[in-house]
Amino acid sequence: MAALRLRYENNSVPETTAAPNNLDFDKYEVGAASRVLLSKRLSLVAMYSHYFIGDRMVDESLHQPTAEPTQDAINHPSPVGRYSATSDYLALYLSAMF
Repeated sequence: MAALRLRYENNSVPETTAAPNNLDFDKYEVGAASRVLLSKRLSLVAMYSHYFIGDRMVDESLHQPTAEPTQDAINHPSPVGRYSATSDYLALYLSAMF
């Protein structure tokens, strides 16, 4: 048994609240899955997806990094600029029915 998956998810984080720890992108997913029966009650499932993620330019953000030296360990870089990402998903698992 096999299946294909196509999905679109739009960006849900407004530019004014975008920060390096709170980004979102327009995403297109193309995926496939396959199941192989190993016995009457046991099967092996494999899934793979590739995400096409659009670049995002942030020009205005309410997030402001702190200049306090004692906070350097938890400080974030400036939120403005061009962000890009890429992602793949791979899963293998055994499925048993009792």
